[in-house]
Amino acid sequence: MIIVISSGHGKYIRGASGYLDEVDEARRVVARVGDLLNAGGNPTKTYNDDISRTQSENLNRVVSYHNSQTRDLDISVHFNAYKTTSSPMGTECLYVTQQSLSAKVSSAIAGAGSLINRGAKKRTDLYFLNNTAKPAILIEVCFVDSSADANLYRTNFEPICLSIVQAVTGQSAVVPPEPPVTTPPPTTKPTIKKGSTGPAVRELQAGLNSDTAPAWWSTATLARSPTPQRATTRLRAI
Repeated sequence: MIIVISSGHGKYIRGASGYLDEVDEARRVVARVGDLLNAGGNPTKTYNDDISRTQSENLNRVVSYHNSQTRDLDISVHFNAYKTTSSPMGTECLYVTQQSLSAKVSSAIAGAGSLINRGAKKRTDLYFLNNTAKPAILIEVCFVDSSADANLYRTNFEPICLSIVQAVTGQSAVVPPEPPVTTPPPTTKPTIKKGSTGPAVRELQAGLNSDTAPAWWSTATLARSPTPQRATTRLRAI
């Protein structure tokens, strides 16, 4: 399955805000779900609108991007809002033609995030659902103005993203491995003594001349030959 997934609203066309910021969190979900889909062998492109300055431009730009891609499914990620509350509000998934898929996605998110399942909701008034040329769903992950929802979302971010992948593909999500930690090679500690030559000596001389010692200077081992003490002659005024 080839998928295009985008975040709702845009960098300059902000969405709802409260305990969570809709635009910021939608982008987090899109990025993570996109990574998981690709890792599982489902080619996925993600999109965030960083250009539009009006709502109309934003809607057109997002839909145009989706329609310009070869894909099987369009997904838009949003966060809901109603009024500031400490009560749990829940998750839902909106559709025009994809009732069954929307029900699966809503149920999966609710289970993974311990959120109330508000279910699949048919909406015929949304530009994204009406104008994307392929089957489409619009996810409302949770309510940004519910402190209960916000806490559950933060706690269960990864399970929520995994549940979206599993509901959409019908497959267990493949979690991409963490990138390997690269250990830098140990710093060379040159030994410099009287008569030494070579690049380390030239680098040290250049650093001392410019008041900027090389990086290894503080850990360098300087081998000095014993220097005989010189007699000091005091001169007296006569």
